Formats: sequence, C-alpha cells, structure tokens
Amino acid sequence: MKPSISSATLRSFCRPRNFEAALWLAACATALVLGGAAPQAHADSISGGHFHSLWVKGGDDSLWAWGDNFYGQLGDGTKVDRSSPVKLAGVGLVAGASGGDRHTIAVRTDGTVLAWGLNDHGQLGDGTFRTRTLPTVLAGITGTGAVAAGRNHSLARKTDGTVWAWGANDSGQVGDGFGGTEGAV
Repeated sequence: MKPSISSATLRSFCRPRNFEAALWLAACATALVLGGAAPQAHADSISGGHFHSLWVKGGDDSLWAWGDNFYGQLGDGTKVDRSSPVKLAGVGLVAGASGGDRHTIAVRTDGTVLAWGLNDHGQLGDGTFRTRTLPTVLAGITGTGAVAAGRNHSLARKTDGTVWAWGANDSGQVGDGFGGTEGAV
C-alpha cells in the first residue's frame, strides 16, 4: 500500500517545556508514521525548521508542511498555525525541502529553487527583505540539486558542483570570506 496522508497516523509525544535550561529540544516531537509502505521511486524526505516541519512525499513529489506559521513559513498563503500536515498547492514537483528558523527553501525536480517565510536577513534570496507567505521562485538559481536552510541563511548546491549561499553572515556562514554582512543573492 502506498503511503498517503489519509493513511498516515500522526502521533505526538509531549513533555513540559524547560526554558530555564535553554534546551534546544522542541516541547513536542511529532512523528508521522506511515506504516509498512513499499519503497517509492523517489524516497520520502523530511526536514524540521525551528517550529515547523516539512515532508516531501515520495511517489508524487508533493510538499506537505505543518507547525508554526507566524511568518508564513508553511507556504500556504496564510499565517495560520497548522497542527496537521497540509499539502502545498502551486509548488510543482519537489525534490527536496529544508526548514530554517522561520523560513523554508525547496528545490523542484527541474532544479529551480523556491523560498518563503521570514526574510529579515535576505535568507529567501529574492533580492528583497520582504516576508512571503507563498513560495517564490528565485530568479537566476537553476540547475540546483540540493538546498539547505540555516537559522537565517540558505544554501543551494547546483548540479555543476558550485554552492550558493545568502542571508545572514554575522559568523561567516555564507562562506564569502566576509563576516558581519548579510543580504540577498
């Protein structure tokens, strides 16, 4: 049986929050249990942002998101938190996705890159500092094989082997040799 969101079982395991200990562990860990699913042509992939989660569903390459949505990081066009996965419309066939602090970046199977959510450090890479609630195609970044989201920066590995990075660079995480700067691609 192929996995589907309707056949999935969502289970939550919660424990009290401990802010005094400054633990980086989430208060509630959520597991999406798909059961005895057969291997797919494209494997499922998952990613966790600060307080949001992403799932690229193998087989149909759809993207699902849930969790905190204060900055539109779920990409559903709203700022409404979702306690269960919602399928994103209009993203096309997704090969991978990564959740940052409060933003999301995804790569389509055709190598184009999408980004949405908080953009206060230029982490969306769209040339602005405008927060977006819907996925936005990044112009000029094509031929991408993988993406990753950091806290306030993003990275794309192109199929030619080059790595592109943008956003916050206060600790040199963009890798351009200059710390203390930030900006869009």
